[in-house]
Amino acid sequence: MSPDRKGQGPGTWAEAMARFWTRGRWAILSAVLVVTLVGGTRLPHLGLETDLTALLPSDSPSAQAYDEFLGRFGGFEKVYVVLEHPGFEGSSDDLADRLVTAADLLAEAVADSPEVAGVRSGIAAEEERFFLETVLPRAPLLGLLDHTEIARRLEPEAIDHRVRELRGRLSSPAGVLDRTFAPYDPLGFGEGLATLGGGGGLPVDPLTGAFLSSDGAASLVVITPASAEIDPEAGRRLVAVLEAAEGALVDALGPGIRVSSVGGPLYAAWDEALLRGDLERTLGGSVVACALVLILAFGGLSIPTAALLSVVLALVWTGAALSATVGSVAAVSLGFAAVLVGLGIDYGIHAGVRFAEARRSGFDRGGALAEMVHHSGAAIATSAATTALAFLALSLAHFRPLREVGLMVALGIVAIFAVAATGGGAVLGVLGGSGRLGPLWGWLDRPAEALPALGRRHPRSVLSVVGVVSVLALVGLGRLELDADPSSLRPADHPLLAAEQALASTFGLGSDTATVLVRGDDLGEALARTVVVGDRLRGLGGETGAPVVTTASDLLGPGGTAARTQELASLPWSAAADQLEDSLRTHNLDPVAFAPGLTALRALGEGRDPAPLALASLPSAVGELLRQDADGVWSALRLRLPEGFWAEGPPASLVDELEVLAPGTRVASAAALGVEMRDLARGDLLRLAGAALAAVLLCLALAFRGRPMAMALALVPVSLGTLWACGSLGLVGGRLDLVGLTVVPILLGIGIDDGLHALHGARLRSGETPVADSVRSAGRAMALTTLTTLVGFGSLTLSRVPGLQQGGWLVAGGVLACLLATLVVLPALEALRRR
Repeated sequence: MSPDRKGQGPGTWAEAMARFWTRGRWAILSAVLVVTLVGGTRLPHLGLETDLTALLPSDSPSAQAYDEFLGRFGGFEKVYVVLEHPGFEGSSDDLADRLVTAADLLAEAVADSPEVAGVRSGIAAEEERFFLETVLPRAPLLGLLDHTEIARRLEPEAIDHRVRELRGRLSSPAGVLDRTFAPYDPLGFGEGLATLGGGGGLPVDPLTGAFLSSDGAASLVVITPASAEIDPEAGRRLVAVLEAAEGALVDALGPGIRVSSVGGPLYAAWDEALLRGDLERTLGGSVVACALVLILAFGGLSIPTAALLSVVLALVWTGAALSATVGSVAAVSLGFAAVLVGLGIDYGIHAGVRFAEARRSGFDRGGALAEMVHHSGAAIATSAATTALAFLALSLAHFRPLREVGLMVALGIVAIFAVAATGGGAVLGVLGGSGRLGPLWGWLDRPAEALPALGRRHPRSVLSVVGVVSVLALVGLGRLELDADPSSLRPADHPLLAAEQALASTFGLGSDTATVLVRGDDLGEALARTVVVGDRLRGLGGETGAPVVTTASDLLGPGGTAARTQELASLPWSAAADQLEDSLRTHNLDPVAFAPGLTALRALGEGRDPAPLALASLPSAVGELLRQDADGVWSALRLRLPEGFWAEGPPASLVDELEVLAPGTRVASAAALGVEMRDLARGDLLRLAGAALAAVLLCLALAFRGRPMAMALALVPVSLGTLWACGSLGLVGGRLDLVGLTVVPILLGIGIDDGLHALHGARLRSGETPVADSVRSAGRAMALTTLTTLVGFGSLTLSRVPGLQQGGWLVAGGVLACLLATLVVLPALEALRRR
């Protein structure tokens, strides 16, 4: 449609679209805004998940074991509060007393909070009572002493010697523990037992029972959250509770006490806050930067308004669609929303350039819109289809964040195209525009002219350099390794990191742990199997040391106490009880004070368990290691591993051996999970790249029907750009993380755009160098779209999440490489073919 025909009736589908936009512009805009407002009501319902375990692959054996552990036990994640007093000027004993007092006060301050299910600043009363009334009387059944040693201790001479020894210790100042334990275990069968060890290996001050570091410079409070450890809202409420408790400490003891907390829902609260801040920063920065680029390029507001409005409204549509379909997304997945801005603006730029050129040539609004559709419509539609399908290929990934990124961007691209094809065109129908272009457009003119000319004049030299660079990139690609560590999805400068390091250095509570789950038909069988598995695990060792194993059977015994009771029933328990009672009187000790121990001895003589066990009556420190459900009783063995002990997870031979020792045993190991994730990631990379390539080839086949050479040329820039970007990462020793798995599908989806526009433009041209002419004509628009894409992905480099940072840099470099290949390599190939 030429300028002298403006105002005539439509003769093509492009003119029909122009009439649709100009005549129905107000109705179209009203409909688009109504849909956006309705969709906006769904946005608050879109959940944002920060739990890294929810992102694990569902078909990984290690992930299944980990999920089973979480499903049955809910995790063992506690909130640890470390109290210190830097600069305290008193003695070490005074410092320890002050810290113990502070821990008790903090525990009292948070105990009544609905956010706290339980709190301990030391050995709790229920734990001490359980140890005295249940564990010590059952000590002969726990397997600490063999049959011969127990029989020796029941001899009259041994009993009398024991009582004389007790009499001396009880009368001395050092006999505090004896006065507590001896009434329940007068013959010392349980002397090898610890007093619960703080319920998991925590250092306990023997005098106060408080959790106190070995140097007395820090005390510890352990909080069991009332809600799930992955609940960020509960984490925020718990933070408020801890801050109020810290204020109460200052009121009671004055300033100086330093409180640091780590663990449980605190991670979820901070992760969500940091990732939401990331999203606001990257998305807002991307919109502002793209708006600035458009204004500088087009020198007015009509085209930037149409382009940005299409993207912003489409983001609302995308969020509403995600809320209605999946309900919630991982926070790291939503971080890619900023990418949609850079991608979606591309369509507005290509269309806007054609619209502005038509307006400068004298077309009215309708004619300029028709020219815009005629020259750019097919390329934009093909580009949107290839991008959407390439991202949709991520739905084949094992990892949830990758699947969500694929779905989100695919929905976003479709929404942007839909809004641009309706509201965007209507905005141009309303605002029009003079066709004036801004200073940025002029600045891009020189490289857009010079680079295609370079390829056209020196094709052999250019292609030789391209060959050398590509060979080096292939070498780097061979060195590229995969790193599937989920920690790359967590902010690197996490505010809880310092507290976590302090907890590890002061109390030895690190994150290098594993959990073994053992099943039994009943409590006795579960505990018996726990003993066998626990003994095997404690027998492990290496250069870095042996694992510290905490089990319920440490205090409850092997579980099969009926057989053990019958085995010991032949011993003279009743006679020993009588002899003990006589010896106590002889040495001026009151037998009444030792009644619990005497009763236990006589129960053993009758073949009875002195203190039968019941799951419901176990204290929390022991009960949290046991669960009963329809499958039986599950016992959890907690392993605290030396650093690097199982770098690749537990050996397969050990897992098989544990399965033989206790059928149905599961090992939940973060290290094993990491290895399986790495292997799955490697397969994902190949599968996703293949699926994305197949989607791109399908779109190209439809767009270039009967033109295989054009289709092959369109693939050249994206192939080279992807190779150069990934190969460069390998050359510098970089590693491809979970987010980096999206790079190849992303580059295939968006890197194809420049080649598509170049070859579509060549189809409309005649002459000896149609490709070079098309590249030269569309070069500035390509450079401008690359600039906005760089802004979109470049905004991810502002993220505090390492995975998003690397993904931003990698895709930005790849897109820039695709542009360079389009501007230089395509004209060089055409020139060489002509020669």
